[in-house]
Amino acid sequence: MGLVLLTERHAKQIAGVLSCYDRVIVQGTLPVFCYAEGMAAYLTKRRIRIFDFTQFAKPLTDAIKANAEELAAANGLKIDYVRKKNFRKEDKVKAVLKERGTHPGLVWIFSALEPCTTYQPWHDKTTWCPFRLQFYGHGHHWLARQLDGKKISYSLLDHACAAIGDWAAAQALGDSWDPSRLHRKLDEFADRYCPILKQIEESYHWSLDQAEYATDIVFHRQADLQAIYGNLIRTAIHTVKPDDIATFLGKKLNGNYQDEMGNRYNVRIEGTRVRHSMGMASIKMYDQFGHILRIETTAKDVSFFKHYREVEQRHGEPVMKFAPMKKTIYSLGALRELLSAANRRYLEFLSAIDDPSNGIDKLNKITRTVHEEARSYRGFNFFDPNDEALFLALARGEFTIGGVKNKALRARFPQYNSGQMSRGVLRRFRTHGLIKKANHC
Repeated sequence: MGLVLLTERHAKQIAGVLSCYDRVIVQGTLPVFCYAEGMAAYLTKRRIRIFDFTQFAKPLTDAIKANAEELAAANGLKIDYVRKKNFRKEDKVKAVLKERGTHPGLVWIFSALEPCTTYQPWHDKTTWCPFRLQFYGHGHHWLARQLDGKKISYSLLDHACAAIGDWAAAQALGDSWDPSRLHRKLDEFADRYCPILKQIEESYHWSLDQAEYATDIVFHRQADLQAIYGNLIRTAIHTVKPDDIATFLGKKLNGNYQDEMGNRYNVRIEGTRVRHSMGMASIKMYDQFGHILRIETTAKDVSFFKHYREVEQRHGEPVMKFAPMKKTIYSLGALRELLSAANRRYLEFLSAIDDPSNGIDKLNKITRTVHEEARSYRGFNFFDPNDEALFLALARGEFTIGGVKNKALRARFPQYNSGQMSRGVLRRFRTHGLIKKANHC
């Protein structure tokens, strides 16, 4: 009998399950402007001296500012000048939406001095060149608009759907996020808010800066989720190891890995959260507002993940191979599959925690006597000091890398000779399925 998922075991307590993109951040760059050599070539082609860069760029900056002022006037808005370093734009937008409503349209315009990439020694604080754009989108709010269009009822709680009239239809809509449609919309935004493209005869390239993909398990009652959540989060905090994190994210951990890994526990307004990170990716679990169990995988650099795709060789011939994911927005479909698979693996891990029968079966197996080749090997007793000492020795990190060897183990247990260690202790572990014999190592 295979593993029974948490969603199946608690099906009567669960209203529905939904997986979709959560936060997605897209960067827009002008390919020729985004590096110094390209900018120099652009200026040279138009017979503009490099030292006249400011005279070239400032009118473009002024045009963008003037366009913002015109948009503000046309929409009855004023431009807010933000000077606080830790100002949360999202909170401001929420406050404005609460007052104006969520109907489509321009909500807020602000101006702020922020760090940016520019050129040296040409840098001039009066210009914004190379005019990078950033787009922040939210999958659950996008899905809400699609549900509106299909006349499907729903209840949106912050950034999560707390109730949906048709969960299957909502999932199908969530899976239908079309990168080409997103591309067209981004181009529209660029034309509207950065009205210099025709003048400079360039267009934006859109790349993924960050993506989050969430699986929400929505319970009917808070009490149903809280009855199991405490055990899930405690076990996740104390038992998840680096190789587990790598497995969740579809990776294999090797001795050459140098980046950061770890677990982190937080208590937030929305609920308690545990986060497992590996370099530029992470997977986290939290109880959103007490009755939504969310599993969410985040990629701060989508090239962290590899998939099977076409790769152009140096001589120009295309081949199919596993390669890092491209950062283009057209990777959203393939990225969704990988992030969804990571969430699924974590759900399977949680399901094993939630199912006590799995641990009971394993405990029964290693505590019973095993018969092999006319010999009996007694089971292990976790309350026996000798058995406890053997388990603690096997759990040492040095054996994780090089394996368990007779000589190394005898150094810790001198009461055993080579034959006793091999035919007694190690074979006892092997017959109970706790270790495997490896030849030529």
